[in-house]
Amino acid sequence: MAYAQDLGSVASRPGGQPSSASAEDAAEIVSQTYSVLYGLNWALSQTGAPLPTPPIPSPLGALGPTPQTLRPQDTVTWNCTGVNVSGDASDPDSDGVPANATYNARCTYAYTGGGGSASWTWEMRNLNVQDPNNSDPYAGWRIRGQILWTVSAGGETGNLTWTINAADVVKTARGSYNLTHRSSLDVSAGGESGQLQYDFTGTWTADPGQPEGLPFAVNGTLTEEGSITLTANGESFSVQFSGNLHYSTQCGGYDSGTFTLTISTPDGTLTCRATITGCRSSSGSCTE
Repeated sequence: MAYAQDLGSVASRPGGQPSSASAEDAAEIVSQTYSVLYGLNWALSQTGAPLPTPPIPSPLGALGPTPQTLRPQDTVTWNCTGVNVSGDASDPDSDGVPANATYNARCTYAYTGGGGSASWTWEMRNLNVQDPNNSDPYAGWRIRGQILWTVSAGGETGNLTWTINAADVVKTARGSYNLTHRSSLDVSAGGESGQLQYDFTGTWTADPGQPEGLPFAVNGTLTEEGSITLTANGESFSVQFSGNLHYSTQCGGYDSGTFTLTISTPDGTLTCRATITGCRSSSGSCTE
């Protein structure tokens, strides 16, 4: 099972140009933001809750490898056409995050290498990306807009429409961030379809002694709470959740912590809890 990917890969690489953020940069930021949702879905699955979760592709299957996982023989190509950029795309701190720009574009992304091959098509619709502090490459970002997304990987094709009302990762102090997320994700893959609506807030705190870095680029603790509404297979569930999870770069995922959720259905309420017992290992149970 895959884990949340590294948000820090955006700040650790150069932007499209030293003085401006390209459509490719915007797509990369959205890719990293999506991986937070995948990590949340993984945490939900560890509770053992009987949820009819829509087929959400993993970051590797849906987004491709992050720069940290690429090998010398791997090939990754970006190509964005019909790009229209409005607002201020300047990027003085060269972190790939524009000052305040809105993108409309169609982009393709292809990967070939040790992990196989995959291709992606993005359509950005009024995708607004803002840098909270244009003089700090670790300030984070704010995102609004919509992504239409087709993924072909592992012999499967998936279609996603992601409407982002707020996807904010904002630095409050060195090593500390506030996270806010409100979005809906309509997905179809493998003959299945469904929708997830996310509404959550959280904080990230880097471990003492860690170097400067965005969430998941260094070791740290993620605390979050909120709700998810899942609709799949003709059923709808409301989920309230909270969690306190420690992320390890050595593990590439969560290595300790707890996660609790309460599921409300027409048939009653179910409370589930997961404990992360080590790198990529957990235990979970549910009670009525």
